[in-house]
Amino acid sequence: EEEAASMHGATLRARAMSGDGDELLEETRISNFLPTARRIVQFADGRAPKPTDKVVYTAGSWDLFHAGHMSFLEAAKKKGDFLLVGIHSDDTVNAERGGGFPIMNLRERAR
Repeated sequence: EEEAASMHGATLRARAMSGDGDELLEETRISNFLPTARRIVQFADGRAPKPTDKVVYTAGSWDLFHAGHMSFLEAAKKKGDFLLVGIHSDDTVNAERGGGFPIMNLRERAR
């Protein structure tokens, strides 16, 4: 089975770079996360990625999900054919933001 995200060994990662979240930075990098085409199909209305499709990956804490997060994800989706969204672990969020974060635990943020 083909690896969907391998597409020449690179993925596109978009992340917010400004305080208001309007600016996106595009960065091509090698990904250690290689979902199979079958796994993507589970969440993509039954359509498997073609070799020419662009898979966009972004990750964040998504703590207290709000309209700004939604706007960011909509903009990221426009960058490709498939959008994969990762969620940072509680330990990662706490290390980056300090004590008291995340407000919602991983299970709550993944819902």
